[in-house]
Amino acid sequence: MGIERLHLRMGRPRWDILAVVIAVLVGLYVRLYRLGDTPLVSLEIYTWDFSKQAISFILGRLSQIETNPPLYYLLMHFIMKSGDSEFIMRLPSVVSGTLAIPLVYLLARLGRVPISGVIGAALLALSAINISYDREARAYPLVQVFCLLAAIGAVVIINAYRARPSEERMRQQGLGWFIFTVASIAGFYLHYTFLFEVCVIELTILAVWLSQPRLEKRFFLAWFLSCVVLIVAMGWGLTLVQNQAYSDNISWIQIPSLQEAADLLVQVDGYSSLYRFQPWASVLLMALAFVGLVVGWRRSAAILVCGSLFIVFPVLLFGMSQIRPVFIERVLVPPSFSVYLLAGLGCLHLLREATRYSKSFSTFRATLSGLSSSQRFFVPLTATLMLVPALISARNSLREAPVLEPYDKVAEYLAATVKPGDTAVGTDGVIYYRRKFHANFPYFKLVDSESAESQITYGSPAIKTDEVRKLAHVDNAIYLVLREKLQSSTDIRESLSFREPPENSFGALGIYRLSGACPGSAPCFSGILAEIGGDVRP
Repeated sequence: MGIERLHLRMGRPRWDILAVVIAVLVGLYVRLYRLGDTPLVSLEIYTWDFSKQAISFILGRLSQIETNPPLYYLLMHFIMKSGDSEFIMRLPSVVSGTLAIPLVYLLARLGRVPISGVIGAALLALSAINISYDREARAYPLVQVFCLLAAIGAVVIINAYRARPSEERMRQQGLGWFIFTVASIAGFYLHYTFLFEVCVIELTILAVWLSQPRLEKRFFLAWFLSCVVLIVAMGWGLTLVQNQAYSDNISWIQIPSLQEAADLLVQVDGYSSLYRFQPWASVLLMALAFVGLVVGWRRSAAILVCGSLFIVFPVLLFGMSQIRPVFIERVLVPPSFSVYLLAGLGCLHLLREATRYSKSFSTFRATLSGLSSSQRFFVPLTATLMLVPALISARNSLREAPVLEPYDKVAEYLAATVKPGDTAVGTDGVIYYRRKFHANFPYFKLVDSESAESQITYGSPAIKTDEVRKLAHVDNAIYLVLREKLQSSTDIRESLSFREPPENSFGALGIYRLSGACPGSAPCFSGILAEIGGDVRP
């Protein structure tokens, strides 16, 4: 029995939907598990900071200095009106990550490989790296949803193009182009690197058109019109990208070697938290995905599109990174669903071939034409080979790890330590927890560079390094909060001529105690506040 026939016979809606519902429930559970227990990390605090701003600021000044697009911060601006706890801030990511699970199945079903979609949905539900990102208040889970929608739109377009000419076919093509175009625009304004995914899918659609013996001009016209709409709609964002291409916010990204890129890709597309048998377990998963691509790209539009995202997208990204480095983990995560769908098809194909050529499975060969026997054999064995490692990896990803930058502990320490006349100053982070704990001590935002996180102040008055010593009298203290072992922190302390060890440390955060140098009898920071028009209320 051919692999396509196996999919069609086993892919009955009741069986498929039940399996996908179970995958969704499991995926939702692991993503909600103790969601609000851990404090915000630094990138999530930037989300809190940026999303707290006025809409005019998010679409204006912030979009000019932040290397991520404004759409996610705009969405979070409205969501955070209902609260800004860790749970509420992370909930949109959980919802997006969970929504991606049935979308993988929908993509596969439209591509006529529904059982591969069930396996892909289960693998995505248990993917350690996706679980990790789906539990953070960042845009990447939502980017994945729009990548899936763009892929679904492309599959609808390709299926309609390959069908016989009819009025229904034209309606399906129109719907596909609409889904693909809208999803591409939204994804781009969630993360600028989504442009590479759009280009890959566009090229895949064009390749299908060129592969046909008779080139349909109407199809090419629709493709060209979609490109024009995308360019016009993305014009503003492309201008922002050009202005941010060499921002110091992303200057830390290095040009990857081929070995470094391969290692990172295996980590993202594999069992990232399966500690034993690595990287071979992840390499095996990717090998299964390659098999699925080879056997299915001609038969299934979903396999073709996922194969492009699996192979062409990282190659394009790597090539671009030799000019402007962008090849990092978080950029590779949104299209990682493609490896799971491809691996599901690859595993099913190899199991089928094993039953055909191995004498030890001869007792099963006579029964493979029956639906129930196929279900009893293929699905459990596939689950054993693929889902068990994923389950172990998912469990490991939920283990509590030490928080590298525990700003909550810093805020508690400062609240108990800062005395009248003392002040506190830092580059980031404490602002959120100071407000969360209603800690009543003056806190200043130290602006040490032109980066977005440095420039945004969110209600705390901002000062420059040369003003720090003016915040307190000689007999009062200034508590300086910095991330240790960073060159910027070293530069700040050097400019202050301060080489003493930290007063206290919490993870990667050091608290330094400086003596003030403010003359006069008035509160030292009042003069600075008068100049900048700020306040120190929590």
